[in-house]
Amino acid sequence: MKTVLEIDTAKTLYRPINIKINGRIFRIKELTLEALEGFQDLRKQVVKGDISAFRTMLDSVLEGPAEELGKLSMANLAKIIRIAVKKGGEEAEKEKNAQKPGQKT
Repeated sequence: MKTVLEIDTAKTLYRPINIKINGRIFRIKELTLEALEGFQDLRKQVVKGDISAFRTMLDSVLEGPAEELGKLSMANLAKIIRIAVKKGGEEAEKEKNAQKPGQKT
């Protein structure tokens, strides 16, 4: 049978984004729509004072040694989240612009 449409959500042009915290490298994970929706819910919890929700946000964004995160100020934690969302969006836009309709990857 002939395939008329093939979608592979595993393929991506996303380039990993690294940040350094206290000399240790963390990789910002590729953000998905599902992750961003989860961020909205977690952000509401953080605003209500649930600090563990902030940790959950970081865990969903960063790959790296978790013990370093406990040493960061709230300002630095917020900066990491903002950069992850901003850079992830920039990479998604590059990916979108790189692929032309009908083009095979």
